[in-house]
Amino acid sequence: MLKDKKIIIFAEKEFEDLELLYPKLRLIEEGAEVIVAGLGEKQYKGKKGYPVDVDGNIVDYSPNDFDALIIPGGWAPVFLRRVTPVLDFVRKMHGQKKVIAFICH
Repeated sequence: MLKDKKIIIFAEKEFEDLELLYPKLRLIEEGAEVIVAGLGEKQYKGKKGYPVDVDGNIVDYSPNDFDALIIPGGWAPVFLRRVTPVLDFVRKMHGQKKVIAFICH
């Protein structure tokens, strides 16, 4: 069980659908609190057209509040890696030796 664990998933346009949606659902099933964060949109569509609603903007969250970070593949990382707050968030998570999962990309 992942009760009391808080995990953030980054979303951007053209994410790989199953690499975001499946981990999100499985983590919730295991009791984790899962936050999906993007760069300003309220919803993003995956490469295969499945939508995901986001809980907020990446800049509004702190790495200190999370146990793990998931970044799904697809085209999303191409857009995410160009944004300084995203890079800062990842660096801080890494510096705190927290789990970071980059899927596929």
